[in-house]
Amino acid sequence: MGQVEPRRSNIKRVKWKGAGKRVVGYFTNWAQYRKRDCKFEVHHIDANLFTHLIFGFAKIDPHERENPKFELVPFEHNDLGPGGQYQQMNDLKRKYPHLKTLLAVGGWSFNDPPTAWIFTTMAESKENRSHFINHAIQYLRNNNFDGLDLDWEYPTDEQRGGRPQDRENFTALVTEFKEAARAEAAKSGKDVLILTMAAGATKAETLELAKIAKELDWVNLMTYDFYGGWGKETGMNAPLTDDPTGDFYIAKAVDQWLAGGIPPEKLVLGMPTYGRSFGGVEDPRPASATTGAGPSGRCTGEVGFLAYYEINDMIESGQYKTYWDDISNTPYAYDASSKSWITYDDLRSISLKVDLIEGKGLGGGMFWAIDLDDFQNDYPIITSVARRLRGG
Repeated sequence: MGQVEPRRSNIKRVKWKGAGKRVVGYFTNWAQYRKRDCKFEVHHIDANLFTHLIFGFAKIDPHERENPKFELVPFEHNDLGPGGQYQQMNDLKRKYPHLKTLLAVGGWSFNDPPTAWIFTTMAESKENRSHFINHAIQYLRNNNFDGLDLDWEYPTDEQRGGRPQDRENFTALVTEFKEAARAEAAKSGKDVLILTMAAGATKAETLELAKIAKELDWVNLMTYDFYGGWGKETGMNAPLTDDPTGDFYIAKAVDQWLAGGIPPEKLVLGMPTYGRSFGGVEDPRPASATTGAGPSGRCTGEVGFLAYYEINDMIESGQYKTYWDDISNTPYAYDASSKSWITYDDLRSISLKVDLIEGKGLGGGMFWAIDLDDFQNDYPIITSVARRLRGG
């Protein structure tokens, strides 16, 4: 049985030395709608912890299906405009001049119907790509962002709206965007806009990695969601060293992306500040039968999904017994009365993931998402990583 972590981290504020690796955090623009103490807004971000903040999400508006013109538009009513969430995030750079901000476009739900056709159609012709790129560059500049994060989930994946030609078209999109960004920077005298992508851990073989590596500033590797309530067995959300349920895990995924041509310094390891829950579980051991997604949290409200701070609450209540899995090097928790099972990360497992970042010489760590860490109690997960990666 593992030990329950104290709620307060007692971690001192990070003091930058001006060197180190990237610490990247995704801000979710829908966390503002949570109630009471669950509510998370831009002013809750401790920007001192990060080198880069990514605003999630903007979307692509094609305007019409028959003769589309693909352009960036905001998702939420208060993203754009004076005092909006865009401006609030980018105003953080006044106080934290080391900070860079990116705007993420897409996301998981954007690649569901009825919008699943948009990315693949935008990328299929030079004309479409050119219009999107030129508009995106101006949109980023107008809103004071330092770059764009492409969250196309996923090129070539036919279950997600993709087509085989996405492989080459994605390379063209990345290459042409960076060429246009360099030309715009030379003309404006500003820094070249950053270009990154959010990449699925299992998707290394679907992309021309060596080619896109030349143009991308880095890849945010989404090494989480390996298992969840959509499966028939309990499994680890982010198994590090091996997989008690199957045969895919973080260390293996990293090796595949490196072997495919992404330089280690351009690979940023994704780390979850959330866990996954399963219901109808009779056996507390991993790889046990489940009836599906487990309980939701009082704040996030999504079945099968729990913020780190929600998991802490559940453990500290005494309802759940905690365990450590030596195969995956991650913790899990089980409640025999409700037959619910939780896979998550804690300070110990996150520290081992940082060991991998350092051991492989990767470019840093990324978090999905900032609002899911225990933001009212010193961001224990994110702060523990920032201390090591940024040398504070």
